[in-house]
Amino acid sequence: MKRMSRGPWARFVPSAVCVLSTAWVAGGVLSPASAADLSSLQLLSQSEFRQLAQDLGGIASFKGLASATPLGVTGFDVATSLSWSTLAHREVWNKAAAGLGSPSAVPVPALRLAKGGPWGLDVGVMASTVPATGAQLSGAELRWALIEGGPVTPALGLRLHATRLSGVKQLSLGTSGFDVTLSKGFALVTPYIGAGALRTAATAQVSTALAGENLSTSRLFAGAHLNFGLFDVTLEADRSSDLRTVSGRLGYRF
Repeated sequence: MKRMSRGPWARFVPSAVCVLSTAWVAGGVLSPASAADLSSLQLLSQSEFRQLAQDLGGIASFKGLASATPLGVTGFDVATSLSWSTLAHREVWNKAAAGLGSPSAVPVPALRLAKGGPWGLDVGVMASTVPATGAQLSGAELRWALIEGGPVTPALGLRLHATRLSGVKQLSLGTSGFDVTLSKGFALVTPYIGAGALRTAATAQVSTALAGENLSTSRLFAGAHLNFGLFDVTLEADRSSDLRTVSGRLGYRF
């Protein structure tokens, strides 16, 4: 693969690195003490707990942030990302935090690692923090390029993913789901669209009458992958139920 020539793109990439790094720090410094600490789930009704689980499931889900084109057998990708989710049920978050306030949006910075394999298969993992809850997030994904695409034909991919949220004493939450992605490359830019299903399983770990929730929601997303030689940038917007998220990703491929 050729190195990126000097010019506008050579100036853009360091700028993108600075923007995402600054965003990571800005998200990470929001400690549980300065954000909505979800420590009063016993105050919620069953319908409110369901709404909270719905928001958290969308926030905690493993965002693909990639086109349907596989990495290839020798492909390796290391990336940092930031997702910014606008809460659909702020009043419920405020109540779960004992009235101490709730953020209007939740930033989720993450470190991501992906490795290409044979037969159009890629595997990936991620690790993250959710500052507005004081929680940690980990996840894994498996991507399969059903059609790898080419100069004329688009690429079509299937992705399976799962995450686990930890560090919230009163809550156990995990997500799983699948996506179908369609993409087509044009020079440096590969736009893509996709849809999928997300399942969220949430259980209140506190003495309460709240029953566990198992939610299934649809997910729609669209984005663009920009390849600058060794560096690649992805921008994506998605919607899961009433939760809207915008994400940015900066990766290094070799």
